[in-house]
Amino acid sequence: MKAAVALLKNKFVTDTASLLHGDLHTGSIMCTRTSTFVIDHEFAFYGPMGFDVGAFLANLLLAYFSQDGLEKRSPGGGDRSSNRAWLLGCVVTMWRVFEKRFTELWDARGVGEGDAGVTPGSVYAGENNKEALRAAQKRYVLGLS
Repeated sequence: MKAAVALLKNKFVTDTASLLHGDLHTGSIMCTRTSTFVIDHEFAFYGPMGFDVGAFLANLLLAYFSQDGLEKRSPGGGDRSSNRAWLLGCVVTMWRVFEKRFTELWDARGVGEGDAGVTPGSVYAGENNKEALRAAQKRYVLGLS
């Protein structure tokens, strides 16, 4: 476990692929049906691309696991199973939307030579390479976690 933590710490301090919020959680995101704003960016820094996504997912999971304590403190017990299901649904939806939108942006804008340690898009140019591009995108996104 210590070796795994050391590898993650090394990635955290050496990987500057993205400008990050640095403290992304459910209280940092304000949204309506038509717009979304992220506030409180005073902890912004350059770091590994998956950091903010992971912080947000962790915040949802903390809320999920806290439901037992909230249930015990509620007058009359208060069943929180619908909250648990909703929170887990948020985790799944958030990851799916992130992965879909990330891939859409990659498809639309490509990657420049040497960007973020990703193989340049020119390697995957042409109809015959779409499957290889999808495999590379999948590997990259899975590597964010």
